[in-house]
Amino acid sequence: MEHKRHTFLALAVFAMMTACKTTEDMSPTALSVTPDVKEIQFNADGSRTDGETENAYLFFVVTNQIDWNVTSDQTWCKTSKQGRRLRISADVNTSFDVPPAATITVTTAGEEHKITIVATQAAAAAVPEQPEQPPVPPTLTLSPNLDAMEFDVNGVSATSNGSVIVPRFTVATNQL
Repeated sequence: MEHKRHTFLALAVFAMMTACKTTEDMSPTALSVTPDVKEIQFNADGSRTDGETENAYLFFVVTNQIDWNVTSDQTWCKTSKQGRRLRISADVNTSFDVPPAATITVTTAGEEHKITIVATQAAAAAVPEQPEQPPVPPTLTLSPNLDAMEFDVNGVSATSNGSVIVPRFTVATNQL
């Protein structure tokens, strides 16, 4: 009888121990990110392409695990986490080239379950080349005056007192 009593007691203790498992221990790993997007885009200046004033994309991570991790495979794409919040931002791109797409991966600690978001960024705007303007040849304009001589070279005027009378003419040359 004593043996049956010990067996019953052992079974009762075992049942209580298995009943004390948390739902986290019993359920499969759950992981999601809200909003549920698979691709985000940044302008070359690091701002969002959707016109929002916040330069970073903000997400809420939902998981039944205690810890989660986030990584980006490109240095221009920055990630940070605080509690269940995920922030993804971009450095300014001063290059005229589009940088490689960044893969942001959210994982739970020690699990294979993951979510991937792809981030892209525009290239810096190229300054349009200005067509080469032909050089403006200098012009010299002399105006006779009985009391003074006036002349103008490409908009720069001067007056000289004297009694020399010179007819008015324009000389166009590449050099003065």
